[in-house]
Amino acid sequence: MTLQDEIIDAIQNNELDDAFHKIQEYEQSYGHDDFYYLSLSDLLLFQGMYEDVLILMEDAKNNGYDDELFYERRADALIGLDRFDDALDYLKMCTLGEDPEEDLHILYLYGQVYLNKEDYKMAVQYFEDILLEVDTPSIYCYAGIAYWKLGKKARSLEYFERAKDDEESLTQICLFLKEEKEEKSFFDFVQCISEEDYRIHLISDYYLETEAYEQAVSYLEEKIEAHPLMIFYVKLLGLFEQLNQPDKMKHYERKILRLPIDDTMTRINAIEMKLIALQRLHYRDETIKKYIKEFMTMSGNDKHVFFAIASFLMNGRYIKVASKFLYAYEFVGLTKEEKAYLTRIRIFTALSLSDFYKAYDEFQALKQYQTIDEEFMYDYAVACFNSHHVKEALEIARQRYQDGRMAALCIAGYDLTEQFDEQAELLGDIHKLLDAGYEYPNIDAIYDVLGTLANE
Repeated sequence: MTLQDEIIDAIQNNELDDAFHKIQEYEQSYGHDDFYYLSLSDLLLFQGMYEDVLILMEDAKNNGYDDELFYERRADALIGLDRFDDALDYLKMCTLGEDPEEDLHILYLYGQVYLNKEDYKMAVQYFEDILLEVDTPSIYCYAGIAYWKLGKKARSLEYFERAKDDEESLTQICLFLKEEKEEKSFFDFVQCISEEDYRIHLISDYYLETEAYEQAVSYLEEKIEAHPLMIFYVKLLGLFEQLNQPDKMKHYERKILRLPIDDTMTRINAIEMKLIALQRLHYRDETIKKYIKEFMTMSGNDKHVFFAIASFLMNGRYIKVASKFLYAYEFVGLTKEEKAYLTRIRIFTALSLSDFYKAYDEFQALKQYQTIDEEFMYDYAVACFNSHHVKEALEIARQRYQDGRMAALCIAGYDLTEQFDEQAELLGDIHKLLDAGYEYPNIDAIYDVLGTLANE
């Protein structure tokens, strides 16, 4: 067996890593010839990497490979990117031979283009051309959808019947009928789904999408004890929120907190749902600490979970818990943006707890990752002022005295350091602005500090 045959077999058998390594081996031996481009594009198409296919095809064109086989790959990738008009342009550059069996994939691509462009009559023609040559469930499925859209529902259901023994086609049929809100046909076909958890998921979705909320609740509560999956509890929680039943919501929020994470949701999404439940239940700090430690352990100390918990703590104003949590875990390989975000929320926590020395230190750390935003400058000045870096605070605030908060901080700072000439000059500048009709933002801060100093 040649290396080309090995690559073709690996792709056809879904052995993608093996196929990729063999293509690399082929590239080292033979360079970028037509087989290299075509086999690699097939592999990329199989993985849904459509942009990469287009880049590869452009490279092929630059190297002199630009015939119908390459137009076909471009069309396939463009369909994957929902660029149907562009795909059609390339398909029209492909010649259809006298033997349709040799052109099945091009016919399929034409059918997909016209189906998505909602030209159902043209889509049917191409799918029927394929069915004259091969008896394929997926083509019956697509043709059935096109016939349905043309109003030929009897023919459509006949084709769906021919396709339903293929699990992937059956799923697509059910999703289509659910979207069409065709109740009888949907329930006829959904009962053929062999995997019960997925069948429950589709049926409950049907009730949700048709706003049959009471039916959805009744159906899920009947099924959930035997099928205690996270996604079903989340659906019930949303339903009881929709039906304004807070007691039921609390019941299922507590259930969600105790549920193990399963494969019906990504780990991060499941933990985010647990955090939402935790927030709504208004637990005390000690209970919050117990759960977030459990969530971090559950995630293997995943950084995405860490940041989700950090956001939860900040949004829920669990500041004391956050002040400990934000320093409890070390992560290798954080991006510059992630380091900056973590530092900013550490600053916010420290300022909220009036821990100005820690806030000042974190501002110095932030400078390693980004320039301090102008909107953050007042907080920086406050941290400087209250951590005995008064000179630095005055430098920041004096440049921005057009904000009443900064002006007030300057007035207090000059008084503290007995710089009375500078204080008088600042007050003169403030009066000039006011005389000129300047609408001073946060002017109450100036009046407050002057009142405080007058009473000392």
